[in-house]
Amino acid sequence: MKKTYQIERNIKIAAGKTEIINLQLKENYAKCTGFFLTPYKAGTDFSKLTLGLNIAQQEILPIDTDASLFALTDFIGRADATYDFTEENIPARSSDVQLTITNTDGETEQIVNAYFILKNE
Repeated sequence: MKKTYQIERNIKIAAGKTEIINLQLKENYAKCTGFFLTPYKAGTDFSKLTLGLNIAQQEILPIDTDASLFALTDFIGRADATYDFTEENIPARSSDVQLTITNTDGETEQIVNAYFILKNE
């Protein structure tokens, strides 16, 4: 087990609301080395989303970070969408994650998937 993706699927963020997702990373991986978002369905508008990410009580992304910076789309591939924080030495082994996503669009629900890259080195 050298590398895997831990996926949080079907995160629904209601129009004008904030969704807070709490989860634990897989125990059998040493490090969390990256993060990116994908659309759950066509038409997801990442420009209407902001996020914040904390792993193991460490702030990775501050609240109100533009989600489109980390979004895999038809025009942005996985390598460009992935936020690589390998050098930050973030532990995975059952670390608590808090992902906060805000939908600034007052009319349309947005649905995304969040991917965490886990590695043993």
